[in-house]
Amino acid sequence: MFVIAALFVGTVLLQLLHMRGGAFHNLLVAEAVSVFDRHGFETVPECPVRLPDGRTDFVDLLATRDTTVIACEIETTPRNALFNIRRADAARLPLFVIVPTRAVRATVCRQVASVVVTSESGRKKGGVERIWILLPDELPQALTNCFPLISPANGAAKTK
Repeated sequence: MFVIAALFVGTVLLQLLHMRGGAFHNLLVAEAVSVFDRHGFETVPECPVRLPDGRTDFVDLLATRDTTVIACEIETTPRNALFNIRRADAARLPLFVIVPTRAVRATVCRQVASVVVTSESGRKKGGVERIWILLPDELPQALTNCFPLISPANGAAKTK
């Protein structure tokens, strides 16, 4: 069992070494991988996703479990956040944006609010309601809130 766990950790670390972000970014990705894994998701760092226009781009982390797919972007600064959010939205994926501080979260939230387009009925368009902007320690609770039937507390046997 220890050998299998060591091989798995080694594989994840090898994947993280090939990430394009800096050390802090990659640390936050590793923490997110751990949280998603504890909630029963399979994760792929730097995962290619096909955009509607036929291009392929990458998300920092793609988490899947059964039919649930979540894109996860790690934003250590707000500099590229809006671009990454638009890319995930173009791929029609729910998105968890993980930011390191409340200040970065506030800036990213303002950026997202500035591009929200509303329809005549006043409802949001563009999938913005499928974006969660979270601090790293909020990810476990967000997964439990969004997907309560697949949380570790309920166990795999109760996912009907």
